[in-house]
This record gives sequence, C-alpha cells and structure tokens, in this order.
Amino acid sequence: MTDYNPQPRPGAFDLLRRGDVLAFARYIVVGGAQNALIYGIGLGLLWLNFAAWQALALLYPLAVTVSFLANRSWSFGSRRKYRRQFRNYVLIYVVAYPPSIFLTWLQERLGVSSWLASLVTMVVAASAIFFALNYWVFRKDPTDESSA
Repeated sequence: MTDYNPQPRPGAFDLLRRGDVLAFARYIVVGGAQNALIYGIGLGLLWLNFAAWQALALLYPLAVTVSFLANRSWSFGSRRKYRRQFRNYVLIYVVAYPPSIFLTWLQERLGVSSWLASLVTMVVAASAIFFALNYWVFRKDPTDESSA
C-alpha cells in the first residue's frame, strides 16, 4: 500500500501569489490613471480628426515612459532588481506596439468606432503586458519569496 499524500497542483490562479495580487492591484491603479490621461489626450486628437491608430502611434511613447516611472516606483516597488529594467520594460512595449497599432487599425477597418477601438486595444494590451512586467521585468528575487 502506498502512502497517498495529495499535494495541490498549481493552477493558473496559483501563479498570482499574494504579492503578485497586490502588484496587480497597484498596476490597475497606475494603469487606470495613466490610461485615462492618455485616452483623454487621444480623444482630443480624435476630435482634431486623427485616426485612432495615429493617435495611438503618437501617444504610445509618452504612455510607456509615464507608466514605467509609476510602475517601477509603486506597482512593483518592492522588487529589488533594478538593473536593465528600463531596457526590458521598453522592449516589452516595443514588441506590443505594432500589434496594438494593428489591432486598433483593424477594428476601425471593421467599422468599430475609434473611441471603442482605442479602449479595446488598451484593455487587451494592458492585460498581456502585466504578465510580462510581473514575471520578467520586475520579477521577484527567489530570496524575496522565502521571506514572505
């Protein structure tokens, strides 16, 4: 007879440990404030007859810079590794930039209103980017895990 010692299997939600949930909550606050600001400026550009993809192309670098500063200092502020963070952060956004522009352009081509296309792209991109930031750019030290 074998000893049965059931160990819980890590599921998708186990990936978001306690610290990650707090980081995600802060990321939502930072992202909400930053995206509201950028979205507001973007609506102004739409009012000036820019297409949504054009407004996004102009505002994206500003949004990346603002969000890096806020996320590094607050959302993921307890993380110790600061080397190469900005380079990796920018790399994430450089990779996300073309698909974001394309997704917005595609939605407009399919008849989605520019304001909604911008909003949908913002939500989709922010969700994907969080995981890259949390698990790569602002990754916790294994030593931080043992003290939690």
